[in-house]
Amino acid sequence: MARKNRRKAGRASISASTSSSESVGAVFPRKEYLKTAVTFDKDIAGDLTFSRGEYLRRFEKIRAAMERRGLACLVITGNTGWFNGEQANLRYVTGLEIWLEPLFVVFPLKGDPVVFYKQGIFSQRALVPAAPVTLEGTPLKPGTGNAAYFEPFVAKKVKELGFDGKTVGLVVERVFPANALRELQREAPHAKFVDADDLMNEVRLVKSAEEIKFLRRSGYCADRAMEALIDAVRPGVTERELYLVADNAAVLAGCNPGGFQLLGSGKWPTMGMLTLGTARKLQKGDVFLNELTASYKGYYTQLAVPVWLGSEPNKDFLQFVNVSRTIYSAQLEAFRPGANNREIDKLGEQIATQVSGGKLGSHFACQTLDFERSFEHPSVVLEPGIGFILMPWIHHTEPGKFVGHGLGNTVTCTEGEPLVLNKSRQCLVTFD
Repeated sequence: MARKNRRKAGRASISASTSSSESVGAVFPRKEYLKTAVTFDKDIAGDLTFSRGEYLRRFEKIRAAMERRGLACLVITGNTGWFNGEQANLRYVTGLEIWLEPLFVVFPLKGDPVVFYKQGIFSQRALVPAAPVTLEGTPLKPGTGNAAYFEPFVAKKVKELGFDGKTVGLVVERVFPANALRELQREAPHAKFVDADDLMNEVRLVKSAEEIKFLRRSGYCADRAMEALIDAVRPGVTERELYLVADNAAVLAGCNPGGFQLLGSGKWPTMGMLTLGTARKLQKGDVFLNELTASYKGYYTQLAVPVWLGSEPNKDFLQFVNVSRTIYSAQLEAFRPGANNREIDKLGEQIATQVSGGKLGSHFACQTLDFERSFEHPSVVLEPGIGFILMPWIHHTEPGKFVGHGLGNTVTCTEGEPLVLNKSRQCLVTFD
């Protein structure tokens, strides 16, 4: 969602020489790094849940946005794609997580949202959502043993509520099933169906105080994953083994398994891009980079801490880390109400060129917390409650050399200093 910028992010420019000098000293041997355990705030302990009032707040915001766009109804669904990010809108409205088959919600401008669930031999009882919604069970698909059959009943509900001839928003069009749209068009042939992606983007952009607690818990999960990962790094271990170490630590802290944990190792600066882990064994003198993602009940944070498998990094890699830290420090300072995230990204490009003498660049750093949209990089004017993953993307201007992230974490805008959601040090860790 584009917004007009109200204040220049460039005001946060800093002295490259000062920042670079400060960054050079930010090197910790692994033993020193692991001496300080990640702290856990008591107010984010336990199994966090949202209040009824939080859902009512969301419903009010959604309906206000629907009125502005002339929408009589939304039909909401999703899937488990993009590491479960594509079910974010479903979770936002219902608090329910997809288990095997996607759910559907009919969300009218007036009246309770209706959630459809499968009534079968393996699901005799209704779901128990925390949100104030109405539940409707649907029979199994004819000729099957236990397959969901939501689409015809969703379409009939849209017609029953009188939305044929009205404008109905699909949430969201890019993942909306073709068979569900076909049923809607059959039951409500005079309705106009439109994509409501921009509506949900607007509504979800500014996080509430309750949502920020979930983000803080997610940040803690990422911290624990990083702690476990750095403890496990050593020559001879494979990237895939390290993926499992990090993911397992995140799970023990409250996340679902199978997270988006990117890892990469090799000789600098010709190592490849980060992946979900390969069978490659780490070696002495390797660079080991990472990008850990924690998702606590659909609230995502990311964290990266670079590692050198040796005691003295070479100058070329140290320059990469210093540029990353210099950019991060300046962008964190610029992360204030009124700043535009794209101007913050431009600040990174300026600093990368200046500090590296033109050897390195940085196209972007700010990636939205709405994880399924993280590659879109929408233009946003910051205000309290808006957060971004602040992770500078660094590229060599010489072809064939590494491009990607070296360090970074997740921040949320407040009235003053930004709230840093990850407590892990932004530094270079060396293998002792």
